[in-house]
Amino acid sequence: MIQKHVRKALEMCAKEKFTSIAFPAIGTGQAGLSPGQVADSMMDGMLDMIRKNPQSTLKLIRLVVFQAQMLPEFLKSMQNRETGPVKQDQSTWSKIKTYAASVKSFFTGSWEKEIKQHGGKDFVIEGMQVDPVFFSICGPSQAEVDKTKRFLEDTINDEQVFQSITDTAILTLSDKDQQRIQDLQSTMDVTIRLEYKAHKGSEETSGEATLTVQGLSRDVLKATQEIQDMLKTAKEDEILKREMDYTSELVDWQYEQGGQYRSFDQRTNFNLEKALARQAADIRISFQGQTYQVTLPEGPAVSTTGGNRMNIRRIDRLKATEDIPQHWDAMAPNELHKKFNLQPTSTEYQDVLKHFQASCPNNKVLKIERIQNPGMWKNYQNNKSVMEKKNGHQNNEKRLFHGTSEQTLGHIEKSGFNRSYAGKNAAAYGNGTYFALNASYSSSNTYSVPNAQGQKHMYLCRVLTGDYTRGQTGMIVPPAKNSNCDLYDTVVDKTNAPTIFVVFRDDNAYPEYLITFT
Repeated sequence: MIQKHVRKALEMCAKEKFTSIAFPAIGTGQAGLSPGQVADSMMDGMLDMIRKNPQSTLKLIRLVVFQAQMLPEFLKSMQNRETGPVKQDQSTWSKIKTYAASVKSFFTGSWEKEIKQHGGKDFVIEGMQVDPVFFSICGPSQAEVDKTKRFLEDTINDEQVFQSITDTAILTLSDKDQQRIQDLQSTMDVTIRLEYKAHKGSEETSGEATLTVQGLSRDVLKATQEIQDMLKTAKEDEILKREMDYTSELVDWQYEQGGQYRSFDQRTNFNLEKALARQAADIRISFQGQTYQVTLPEGPAVSTTGGNRMNIRRIDRLKATEDIPQHWDAMAPNELHKKFNLQPTSTEYQDVLKHFQASCPNNKVLKIERIQNPGMWKNYQNNKSVMEKKNGHQNNEKRLFHGTSEQTLGHIEKSGFNRSYAGKNAAAYGNGTYFALNASYSSSNTYSVPNAQGQKHMYLCRVLTGDYTRGQTGMIVPPAKNSNCDLYDTVVDKTNAPTIFVVFRDDNAYPEYLITFT
């Protein structure tokens, strides 16, 4: 009977589009029914109505129980109807939090598409939408009610945190990674919000993306770590892509098919050149669904199944247009880059030493090495030629210093500078690669980081500074210098007598000499 009356009352509320209703503990007074029986009947009535009318406007049902001794019976009845057991290690917030039955995903496609749909302007993609949870607290006194309320508020505030990740690699994440981030919201009970801020005045340059993860501290930590791992992989893939691009500009490995030579794909081209550089006798490659054993350096390539045989050849792209300094030492054909130690008695060594000691007279130079990277040098010289034509003058190059740590030397000498690390030490004038007029600035431990033996490293570089203006924090490209939207080439700390130059194109600087000092 109680179940029927409760259901009818709820149906009436739904019909009238009410949003809430309050019930007393029906039948526990003069009717003399047991609290447990009443609780079960009322709960069954509520569940019946919810199953039949899941889209009802009714959002809040209050059970008003004044007798303290009845509360355990009603609590027991509610717990018996929960779906699934409560885990022992769940926190208070986990136990009371509930998501809406239907949750709208914050992905409507790839983030790249979202940027295009918003016309390159700022936008926000919210995380999973969660319906709020309402608590109705009854107690023997207002003081007890207030105490319980403070407990709930403190528990929620203590356990709910958020973590923001701002990284240029966010926009390069694959569709698979983006789908995984979507899945994290349901598997780890977190919400993940994407905020995109476009760079003003530069529609062709990607803006700044921030992912904000919110939820329980332990869940946020796990989700954030997984996202950071994705970003690390994305950066490593980007570095690999750059190295493959550089290799493709230097050499072209080809295979013969149908009487004609055709180029291998970039990855195979890179793997073949890498194997040749380490003087491997042969290498296995995957090609057109088969595995081939390639004898280096001149082939042939023989299929490991079936014995199919292909001729291969290596084309040196630099031979026809090689334009490298005459004083460079000879390099083996398979060497993409190499360091040569300068003799202290040579004019070249003394010239570099003079530049360094002009502002660092008290530092001890241990050695000076010349960096020879034909591919990088060629790109730099091409950019220099283009800049001279664009600016209408030849005063575009300066010799500047750049301090770094021992761990980055290999990457810089192989692939060049990387402005993705902008802001690691300082970014007061923009998010580019920083170069200094004076070695004393770059020699500080902040930039020239000492190794375990106390040795520090600094490059004397050729840098295409071109036309410049004063930089500002947050710049990712130089501003326009005229109404034709031509951009300045670099930005500086001060225009009248600049000592700091910020470069936004990685191939507009060449690390010519490495100075090791203390």
